[in-house]
Amino acid sequence: TDKKDDWNVISLSELRSNSKDVLNKAFDDLGIRHSLNKCSTCVRIGLPGTWQEYKKSLNPSTRKDINYDENRFEKTFNGKFCIFAENSPEFQRIISELQKIHQNRWETTGEKGSFNNDWMKDLDNEIVIGASERGVLRYFVLHADGVPVAGLSGFSFSDTIYTHTMSISIDGKYRKFSIGNVLLQKAVKWSIENGYKFFDLSRGNEQYKFKFGGKAEDNYR
Repeated sequence: TDKKDDWNVISLSELRSNSKDVLNKAFDDLGIRHSLNKCSTCVRIGLPGTWQEYKKSLNPSTRKDINYDENRFEKTFNGKFCIFAENSPEFQRIISELQKIHQNRWETTGEKGSFNNDWMKDLDNEIVIGASERGVLRYFVLHADGVPVAGLSGFSFSDTIYTHTMSISIDGKYRKFSIGNVLLQKAVKWSIENGYKFFDLSRGNEQYKFKFGGKAEDNYR
């Protein structure tokens, strides 16, 4: 058609399972022909009221690893865990470093990575800046001796932290310290202590997500 606001097809992807019934009813009420099919798996952690309750819910080996990883990291480095909720020159500097860390890790596996061009970097910056302006940004960063070595972008909506991109340094001096696990456990602990009920680890069924108590859920399109 010649009208710019006319359309024939709408495509929605990565819809959570709790949206399925709502969308089915909405489309039925509007008389729109539609279909919903599974497209991927996401994993999220249900959070209890306290950190101790959460640790008790994990298997014994994971509980041991959590304590061991954190203690070893903090004995070796001057560790610092930060949560950024607002944009600032310091945050922009850290974002730039974490994008490089993320890209280096993927390129060593022969993959393109998420930040292989300026357009993708700019898009990521726009997302986090927009999230900070809306008050939903929760960007978790782990430092070792003043250097950012791991980061996890997160967004706060209702009772859930939704994570997006994780960056973990492949520098040899950090490799044996499980810095990704250290960062994740600190982010989960912070979320529990701040009253969140779920910690969403996004798409993918990587084993570490289940190690931290995650449960798989289907996404639809």
